[in-house]
Amino acid sequence: MIAPRSISVMLLSFAIIDLSGVPVFALADEDVVENVDVQPRFTISEQQFDQSVFNTRGAVVIANGGRLKQVVASQTTPIEQAKSQLETYINAEITTIDLRCNLTETQKKKLRLAGRGDIADFFARVMELRRRCTSESMTQQEYTTLHAEMTKLRMMIQTGSISDATLICKTLRSILSDEQSVLYKTLERERRIAIINESLATQWGQNSKPVRLAKEAQQQFVDVLLQHGRLPTNQSPYRLYFVLLEIDRLEDRLKPLLSDEEWQQFQFPISQAKRIEPFLRTTGQWPSEEIVDETSSGAMKE
Repeated sequence: MIAPRSISVMLLSFAIIDLSGVPVFALADEDVVENVDVQPRFTISEQQFDQSVFNTRGAVVIANGGRLKQVVASQTTPIEQAKSQLETYINAEITTIDLRCNLTETQKKKLRLAGRGDIADFFARVMELRRRCTSESMTQQEYTTLHAEMTKLRMMIQTGSISDATLICKTLRSILSDEQSVLYKTLERERRIAIINESLATQWGQNSKPVRLAKEAQQQFVDVLLQHGRLPTNQSPYRLYFVLLEIDRLEDRLKPLLSDEEWQQFQFPISQAKRIEPFLRTTGQWPSEEIVDETSSGAMKE
């Protein structure tokens, strides 16, 4: 049988649903495809972009005791909601630093100004990505790359970490006195210790138990992670997974501190963390540089 030279194929538009349950793209309509091997192209509407980046929802209807109940969407725009959320994160952080370091009014003013600059830079980045995603159709590879960027921006809004090197962090390093710098480093160290202890106290599965270490062993365990680990100081929803992945990376230093049974307790939660490690890296959640505990006894001696 001789195959026809061309086959007419109608591609029906359809939405792809991501893990959050919202449509993130649709196939571009094509009347005729000359070859069945043609690569499909994808389009993203502005509404779909906003749903993916800002996690927005329109007005929805839900069942309520047999009746339908209208849930009215927020009157504020997605950008206004995200901006307000980021401002809340920044103001809360400035307040926390002020309580610990006793900032002057001039210092607080500079930090607020830097925070506004960070937010402006962030939304400039959002708008540029929005233009790139919605202006024309994309190949599968182009969509995959841009969708990873969209996810990264969404995670920045959710965690309050709006860039890898924020103006507010640079400003903070430049305006603190020597005494304030010591106090701030102590604050960061306390935050990391709290995250490590939280990971040890967490029950990771139905049949698993929190890791129980002897007091001396736990102190040594924490010290190694502080001195050699890359640990977050913010309240990222993935903060405990970072600790587990660092425990696995530092196995040669940590395993000798524990019994075989104690080390075995970490294996199940570490396996859970490894499952989402690719997501953490591609969405920019991973700490970019190794953090050295400058308040440790070894660092102080140096």
